[in-house]
Amino acid sequence: MATQDVLLVATCMFMCHPGSLARSEKRPKKVDTGASLGIATVALLTEMDDPIGRGIGNSLEVEESIRYLQGKGPEDFDELVTKLGGHLLHAMGKVGSVEEGVKNVRSNIETGKAMEHFRNMLLAQGVSEANADVLVAGDPWKVLPKASNRTAIAYAGPPGTIKEIDAMKIGKVCQILGATRGASTTVDHSVGVRILKGRGDELAPGTDWVEVFHNKELGQDVCSLLQESVSVDPTLTGRQKSSRILKVVTASRNSS
Repeated sequence: MATQDVLLVATCMFMCHPGSLARSEKRPKKVDTGASLGIATVALLTEMDDPIGRGIGNSLEVEESIRYLQGKGPEDFDELVTKLGGHLLHAMGKVGSVEEGVKNVRSNIETGKAMEHFRNMLLAQGVSEANADVLVAGDPWKVLPKASNRTAIAYAGPPGTIKEIDAMKIGKVCQILGATRGASTTVDHSVGVRILKGRGDELAPGTDWVEVFHNKELGQDVCSLLQESVSVDPTLTGRQKSSRILKVVTASRNSS
């Protein structure tokens, strides 16, 4: 099977709450569209109620991606990268199973091959060798834009286990900080939010659960949104794990 004959589609339930999962888990139209064009298509329907990984914001997300290539990334980030890559390799006929593809992707990360390719991508886009080396092997913050202030926010609710972090509210916080275009046409690449306690983690009152990177004084709107964004289940104890992948949908090429 030729490379150009395979399409991998990651179809996300962006900001979709559990009550609407049944409606959102319908077969993605892109799968059938790909098949009708003679393309072997795989779609991973993924849950997006909570932010992926721990960093939200331009520099924070780049830093987290680099850390992941160094083998230090969060579990949900790793699941999506390896599963997407595994399905793609299998659909291309490069491996005999999705599981083998997952192992292949993880091996390339563990051996440093993925980081080597990332460095080559940086150089191809005009990044100097000195900066590329600092990014991949040193401290990325020596190159990436860095906010002047970091403020930890303590949790103020009842104890329990985090069942949800509202990605929409976290996104609104980042917009207020200047990480996205809102009222201003400029973007502050240094600001954002880092989640210290994620979904499935136990959380007690007074525990720092999120860290804000900012260049201006934090207003009450930001603090309120952050407190509202985290939901805790007091009946759960201990760390709870769950997969972000809700469904895998495949379609063979239509040769007609």
